[in-house]
Amino acid sequence: MSQTFMLGRIAGLSSAAVGLLANVVLVLVAALYIGYRPELYRYGLLLLFPPRYRSLAEETLDVMDIGLRRWLMGQLLAMLVVGVLTYIGLRFLGVPSALALAVIAGVLEFIPFAGPVLSAAPAIAIALAEGPQLALWVGALYLLIQQIEGNFLIPLIQEQVVTLPPAVTLFALLAFGILFGPFGVVLATPLAVLMLIAVKQLWVRNSLHEAVELPGEDVDET
Repeated sequence: MSQTFMLGRIAGLSSAAVGLLANVVLVLVAALYIGYRPELYRYGLLLLFPPRYRSLAEETLDVMDIGLRRWLMGQLLAMLVVGVLTYIGLRFLGVPSALALAVIAGVLEFIPFAGPVLSAAPAIAIALAEGPQLALWVGALYLLIQQIEGNFLIPLIQEQVVTLPPAVTLFALLAFGILFGPFGVVLATPLAVLMLIAVKQLWVRNSLHEAVELPGEDVDET
């Protein structure tokens, strides 16, 4: 495989990473707007339900709000840690634009599975311009950071926030990616969190009458 072909593939991945980065920023800005006046959107959503179901809908929205906040806090922590580790590693290796690459790595950490791969592409491309050996070291750095994130950081965070099974995350990425493209990939995980909470609240608890733990409360197992 020629170096030109490799550079072309990496450039393509870099372009995809920039596109996804723009989508992530757009989602974060939209979240800030909603967070500024959440009661406005909440009230409008509750009006869509018949009066007899509004109490249950309001309770479900409360649980979803707690769950999404906890998941987002855990995700932001993971993004921060990955960004800091990436910056330290790239600075140690002497890779140009270490800060910008670290920001990209941190932001794309928002997207499971695909995000880390896309964030590594521009870093490897820049390192490859300096030499193939540096590119190998950069690839190894990103692999090491993802091992730390997957085996230590994420399990530690999930003890305190909403736990989303990996299979559910993967199927959500595939489904929303097929339906809505790159924007769906960005929204897949938070939407999967909301759907999982809704299923637990509306189906498992209120229809099947099974005890299930929801965000903000503990199940009495006695």
